[in-house]
Amino acid sequence: SQVDKVESVKSSLASIAGIEVHNESNDGRIVITVESPQYREVADMLLSIRDIEGVLSSELVYQYSDGDKVSDGDKAH
Repeated sequence: SQVDKVESVKSSLASIAGIEVHNESNDGRIVITVESPQYREVADMLLSIRDIEGVLSSELVYQYSDGDKVSDGDKAH
């Protein structure tokens, strides 16, 4: 995020269900986790993060899925 908007971005992120803010760097990078039982919802949340004022980019660094918890909406047809 833009360094002068870190607090605003963190507040916006924290208000989204399924997102937890963990850490930030001096240059404006923010570390979060995104949790949802549906893969598509995670992807949609990552895309919506880019629309928050002050966010320069959002990137998926790591993804984990517990195969037993895949919902019907995420299964391939």
